[in-house]
Amino acid sequence: TTKPIKKMNVKSVIGYPTSDMELNMKSHVVVRGVAWDAGSGIKEVQVSIDGGKTWEKALLDDGKLGNYAYRTFRYSFKPMQYGKMTIMSKAINNKRETQPFAKEIKWNHGGYKYNGIDEINVKIV
Repeated sequence: TTKPIKKMNVKSVIGYPTSDMELNMKSHVVVRGVAWDAGSGIKEVQVSIDGGKTWEKALLDDGKLGNYAYRTFRYSFKPMQYGKMTIMSKAINNKRETQPFAKEIKWNHGGYKYNGIDEINVKIV
């Protein structure tokens, strides 16, 4: 039997760029996405452009829509190396709950409440 969802886990997703996109070397890239949680509010979103080795704060919208609304984020950078790049985002809410790495999540068959760190792979050309 399935159980009703009573709470959303803290989550962020990257909307741009998309997986398998080609980005130009030294171009101005703006990673954009959204983050949400169960209502305590998003405190920050961090972005990694090196597959999760290092993280930097993204810029959040003003949050004036309230704690239950999603928040948009953006992070600007210039790719400085050719080849494959893994971009990741993780949200942290006001309770300091943080998105876990996907490998740390116990999977359920319905996929409900999945909140693993979002990750996309792009190619720098």
